[in-house]
Amino acid sequence: MQEREKGNIRRNNQNQQLSIVNTALFHQFLSSFVGDMDPKTIIKILASHDVNSGECTGYSAAARDIGAAVNASLGGEQDEKNGALDALRVLNESPIEKAEPYYYKYALALLSCVPALASKSFVSRFSEGLSEIRLLSAFMQYEERRKSNDNNLSSFVDDSNASICYMEGVIELGSKSRAIFNYTASLYAALDDEEPLFRFISKHVPVSTSLVSPVSNVSISNLLLSQSNEERNSPLDKAYALRVIMRTGRHFRSAVKLYMGIGMRQQAVELALKVDPSLARGLARQSVDKDEMKRLVSTGLSS
Repeated sequence: MQEREKGNIRRNNQNQQLSIVNTALFHQFLSSFVGDMDPKTIIKILASHDVNSGECTGYSAAARDIGAAVNASLGGEQDEKNGALDALRVLNESPIEKAEPYYYKYALALLSCVPALASKSFVSRFSEGLSEIRLLSAFMQYEERRKSNDNNLSSFVDDSNASICYMEGVIELGSKSRAIFNYTASLYAALDDEEPLFRFISKHVPVSTSLVSPVSNVSISNLLLSQSNEERNSPLDKAYALRVIMRTGRHFRSAVKLYMGIGMRQQAVELALKVDPSLARGLARQSVDKDEMKRLVSTGLSS
């Protein structure tokens, strides 16, 4: 009995060694003739013989067929997280001009499986031309899946920071896209903690210049022109951000900031009265227009 077991062990060891040798020869063959074969055809052959997705990915990457490599990674028999990691590695190591369309095509799949790493990867290639606008829909779909209670993807990873980190990253690197700024504001507004939203609004929404000069000394047409120029030069749609925040029924400090950014001190003071009377008093004292001051005093403030 012991001799039989020893024989089985020897045969298993021999089979393992033979498998290693065959794999090495297989790799050598593929590497030697990678430029002489059609990648898509070879991938089909490999898949039909149950060659693992890692082998398919490696061959496709060597053949510089990024699409086939990413498809092999995401569609193979390995678990979806490892497949997404392989796909992300292929994209990160490829020239942006070749990888770019596949970033857009598979962005949602990558975010769903490895959100933090996908977000970091997308940010890292922003300066090379990876479009934040074309990736935005994938982040929006990812956030919708996060909110869904009937998500059928067992591999889905719920990361509350991935989208915000990407938006913050590309804004820091110079994005001026209004769509990105607006979506970032909506992500912040959905948080329980107001502080990130307040910092964001404070940084990107200066007090309207129409509040600096007395209204009585400025014609209505010039005032409207000034406000129009401010809005055009701002990457954030302040009116949109204000609507989003007011719909939450909270985060009123940020709403006050936006009212001031739009040039609506009266509304800012009235809202501040409900949440922070000392803030309301401060805003009232900043008014340099006598008529406006009277209106603010009429709200019940004492200067």
